[in-house]
Amino acid sequence: MRALDVNAIETAISSLSAFIPIIDDVIVFSDYPARELAGNFTLKPVLLGHNNYEAGLFIVLEAMQNITLPDAVWDSLQTSIYFCPAAARANVSVYHDLPVWRYRYFGDFPNMQLVEDWYTGAFHGSEVFALFDQFPSGEGVPVTTSQQASIASYMRGAWAAFAQDPVSGLTNYGWPVFDPKEDTLIRIGYQNETGTNATSATAYDSSCGTIFAAYQ
Repeated sequence: MRALDVNAIETAISSLSAFIPIIDDVIVFSDYPARELAGNFTLKPVLLGHNNYEAGLFIVLEAMQNITLPDAVWDSLQTSIYFCPAAARANVSVYHDLPVWRYRYFGDFPNMQLVEDWYTGAFHGSEVFALFDQFPSGEGVPVTTSQQASIASYMRGAWAAFAQDPVSGLTNYGWPVFDPKEDTLIRIGYQNETGTNATSATAYDSSCGTIFAAYQ
């Protein structure tokens, strides 16, 4: 890309509706289930999760293009692209006795609402504002609440603990290692409260159908 003219890159981008992964069996593989069973992947501790209402962002983006889709479509999208893949990937680590911590982010604050009088909840990407302590501010924007600041600080502490010690940092921080049979799914910002709030993943994974079994 460094060798290309910037105009050529812009032209290429404008001709695409989106950048998507392409199977090349070098970076993106065609046989993930087989690789997972065989343990043919990076055998390292993992911290993974998603937001509670990933679709919130995309609903607004589509509405800006005068496109409205039924709630069932959005539910299916976030379940198939975010919720169930996260569940499956966490189970892969459990299956191979690798430490994995799994979270679901619920933070929902006045200054993160994308559109007035329209629920967008913990939408796709909203956790990034907490992680980098960069909540929206300015004239007409609601102030950051004390609950919001507390949850964000707690979340940054968790990410830092994992980065500093991927094997036991989060355990020392108070997070249980994920086990699909136990209350080990961390609900960050649940009901806008700070803390671990570990619960069973069963209820959240019930719509996934068949996912990678953690125990075989």
